[in-house]
Amino acid sequence: MDLVHFSGSEESYWRWVFMFIFSSLFSTSISEPRISNSTLLCGKFNPLNGTNFVPSFVKEMRGLSEAINARRFATYHLDSAPPIYALAQCHRDLSQTECLLCFAVSRTKIPRCLPFNSARIFLDGCFLRYENYSFYRESVSSSLDQVVCSSDDVAKAGEDSSTKRVGLFGKKVGYAVSRVTKIALRDGGFGALAVDGVFALAQCWESVPFEGCRECLQKAAMAVKGCLPKAEGRGLNTGCYLRYSTEKFFNERGETEHNHGFPGIEVIISIVSATSAFIMLSVAVAYVTYARFSKRKRELENLGQISKNFDKSGLTFKYETLEKATDYFSLSRKLGQGGADEEKAKHLKWKHRFEIIVGTAEGLAHLHGGGSETRIIHRDIKSSNVLLDELLNPKIADFGLVRCLAPDKSHLSTGVAGTLNTTFSKDSASLLQTVWTLYKLNRLAEVVDACIRDEISVKVAPNYVLQVGLLCTQASVALRPSMAEVVEMLTDKDCEIPVPNQPPFLNANVKEQESSTKSYNSSDSFISNAARKIQGSGTLSESSRTGSSDEASKTPS
Repeated sequence: MDLVHFSGSEESYWRWVFMFIFSSLFSTSISEPRISNSTLLCGKFNPLNGTNFVPSFVKEMRGLSEAINARRFATYHLDSAPPIYALAQCHRDLSQTECLLCFAVSRTKIPRCLPFNSARIFLDGCFLRYENYSFYRESVSSSLDQVVCSSDDVAKAGEDSSTKRVGLFGKKVGYAVSRVTKIALRDGGFGALAVDGVFALAQCWESVPFEGCRECLQKAAMAVKGCLPKAEGRGLNTGCYLRYSTEKFFNERGETEHNHGFPGIEVIISIVSATSAFIMLSVAVAYVTYARFSKRKRELENLGQISKNFDKSGLTFKYETLEKATDYFSLSRKLGQGGADEEKAKHLKWKHRFEIIVGTAEGLAHLHGGGSETRIIHRDIKSSNVLLDELLNPKIADFGLVRCLAPDKSHLSTGVAGTLNTTFSKDSASLLQTVWTLYKLNRLAEVVDACIRDEISVKVAPNYVLQVGLLCTQASVALRPSMAEVVEMLTDKDCEIPVPNQPPFLNANVKEQESSTKSYNSSDSFISNAARKIQGSGTLSESSRTGSSDEASKTPS
């Protein structure tokens, strides 16, 4: 972790956002010195963390808060992407109540470093740090260990300002920091003492081993001696804290559990903790919103560039031109088609199939309004309209029935558009009806492709995919999840999936009759239209255009 400054427009923006949030929502107006005089060090910004880091950070702080409730030291590790490790340490002379107050204040200040992937903060009563790696045993750092000296000289504290007094004070400080280091090493990492008007305290983090504690405190003791003749000095090291002062700043062991001189501390802790929780939420929302806005802005810029290139390429054709070039879309002129024939499909493992499902859902969620000014409704999603690249990444295709709607317009309608892709078995039951029947019989595993039944748990596909699919077919719009909610159900194992009601069914026999009739009428109309073209009509009739437009206006999204 290195000391950094925000630079560039994006970093400047985030510094302004976070400073505004914290300055407006919280200021350390409490005069208690053990929660003041903080030093905040931020790490390097890592753009690879994306939008995942801030929500993970919020969870990390929540887990650390629960861990430190019972004692003055806690670590917490969130196995996320990226991983987050955190440590909190209160000085041993603080009561548990005072410790919680100090931790709450540090927790409200450290998010100023977001979205940096590491940070550490020193208060005079506690220490808090988070990283993207395990650092718990670290003791010293050549680049990050610091010493902080007060601005006032010891000569100003008394009447005698002679050089002799300054020299005597230096000896007292030297003896005090040396002695408190030995006490801390003897007494489990903590020591505090007073020597003729000089007060000193040393604290190692409990995760640092003995030799690391020794190295850290000895380095801090040497560093704070450099503050002389200042009245106060603090050594802020990776694995420890050491301080001397001309004023008493620590608690006696007998005083720590009775909160002497600090009434109402429980109320203050409640206020600070509530403020901290609110700030965590505000930071998460602000960062995720900004990240999504930036991503959508880049996508629109790329889309605009593609559109310009396409317009310049001259690859636009009139419908009549395509008809003539393909002999009225004759099968004899077809160059090829996509799809996987059945032998290759057998090699598609459940992991790949699930990634294809999730990728398709994410694509639809994006089309349905992921920050865009215009919502795109596909209206013909089926397996043959989802193409796979060489890495098996899904790509939504065939936008022939697409609808583009403004954000304030509903895409609901009463007509039917698209393809009734219901083929499942040789019997008369539709795919939907078959899945529902097996769901009610608690036999959803029978729906899974026989090629992958041996490689997955019987509960995986039904719980995380088929049940979500049933929810998407509910008759009531209120019961159907949005595509964003579908993505969450598929990717978040902790997300609760509602129990679906019986979906509406289409009678398979009626469906087949209607399909056959429509196919015959469509073929007859197509042949008649082609004949008219050959006779020289040249363009689509106005009535044909009007009919197609009316048909499309009634279709749903």
